[in-house]
Amino acid sequence: MPAPIVHFELTVSNDKKSVEFYRNLFDWDLKYFEGHGWGISAGEKGIGGDIQQNESTFPPHCTVYVEVDSIPDGLAKAESLGAVPIFGPVDLGSGYGLIGMFKDPDGILIGLYQKN
Repeated sequence: MPAPIVHFELTVSNDKKSVEFYRNLFDWDLKYFEGHGWGISAGEKGIGGDIQQNESTFPPHCTVYVEVDSIPDGLAKAESLGAVPIFGPVDLGSGYGLIGMFKDPDGILIGLYQKN
């Protein structure tokens, strides 16, 4: 079975400006979570996501998270195919699962998600 995209993350230079932009553009329901950014609810048909203030050395970007059975195995497989692992596994705490991230051969950031 193909691995599903289960989450997306918009890492932006100005979170408040981006929240208003996407709220007005797509009618997204956005809610602020202290320390985690803005949660996005796209309704029953869409996948959830978030908007976060960019605190990294990467430029603003959109990352999709793909669900895998194992973050270490997923990162190892990606690396064997030419990707560069960035981090992981990182426990999100509170039973939310684990994440990892890599750059694909073109330098695109892709996230991995593993349920607890």
